[in-house]
Amino acid sequence: MNSQTEAPLDLQQLATELGVSYTWFRRAFLRHTGLSPYQYLLQLKVARARRLLTEPNMTIQQAATLSGFESEQYFCRLFKKKTGITPGQWRHNSSISDTNGGGVNL
Repeated sequence: MNSQTEAPLDLQQLATELGVSYTWFRRAFLRHTGLSPYQYLLQLKVARARRLLTEPNMTIQQAATLSGFESEQYFCRLFKKKTGITPGQWRHNSSISDTNGGGVNL
């Protein structure tokens, strides 16, 4: 999952490749991580987007696409839901932290 954030990932196919039912896979994944496979994948995508948004020439649309989101609007809504701020605010806070010599602690 960690290496597949930008490409569509079929979680049911993943379970099949592991030789288990999707229901078993989902329950075991939830017990192990505290998240469903889909929510875990979304967290990975948002984490990648956060890293991409620290690049000065990266647009929000590019960050969304490279993180595996098909819609910039959905990406922006989900990013705010998961981080508490918009991608633009994240970028702004990141650039302020960089000019002050500190890292982003959000």
